[in-house]
Amino acid sequence: MYGFFMDLKAAFDRVDRKRLWEAMEKRGVRRGLTEKVKEIYESTKCAVRSQGRRSEWFLTGKGVRQGCPLSPLLFSILIADVEEEMKKGQVGGVLVGKERIWTLAYADDLVILAKSEEGMEEMLKRMERFLKRKKLQLNTEK
Repeated sequence: MYGFFMDLKAAFDRVDRKRLWEAMEKRGVRRGLTEKVKEIYESTKCAVRSQGRRSEWFLTGKGVRQGCPLSPLLFSILIADVEEEMKKGQVGGVLVGKERIWTLAYADDLVILAKSEEGMEEMLKRMERFLKRKKLQLNTEK
């Protein structure tokens, strides 16, 4: 069995909110709840402190809040279709009992599983395409 552990580069900072709202709708999140989450992000202002000075306040256009208990869930909704994407080629994955598992994920921590090196290579190609569509990047530094 092969497992590839992934760290996504600044994953929470890179979330494309338009894609997040679309993912929430696709996953059946009630419209009213999605609108409330949008309100939080549209009204949040940020500032940067450097060398004892604070910048002017500004709005952010992407990302989810660091440290917010809702952020891991929002990120999970964004990438919830990763398992479906990995299944497409019918390559990779491992049997656990009677079920084939392709990925394990919690928030921005991902593992892809394969029973062969060739299967893993194919899954890595699919993962690369998936991350590109979601506007996310693999952190190759870790």
